[in-house]
Amino acid sequence: MFVIDELLFLPIVIYVPALAFNQVTGVDIHVIATIVCVVCIFYTVMGGLKAVVWSDTWQTLIMFSSVLFVCILGTVQIGGFSKVLSKAQNGDRLHLF
Repeated sequence: MFVIDELLFLPIVIYVPALAFNQVTGVDIHVIATIVCVVCIFYTVMGGLKAVVWSDTWQTLIMFSSVLFVCILGTVQIGGFSKVLSKAQNGDRLHLF
């Protein structure tokens, strides 16, 4: 089951960054997908699992920090946490059921 899952998931993991890069640069998507595969294989082979774990750690820290930064920036720009709560309450966004 894991192999089937990976066979369905990995093409998406390769296609999405290739598509984004294609939209920005106009380079053929098949060339980009090949380069993405080669870079990932080279990175994993040269650095091993330790390199993969460290890159995942840094990516996670950057993503969480970015989300926290955007939440803080949005709260400050709207006028504080009390304004956020009042806008959410006025828009009926705090009712669970």
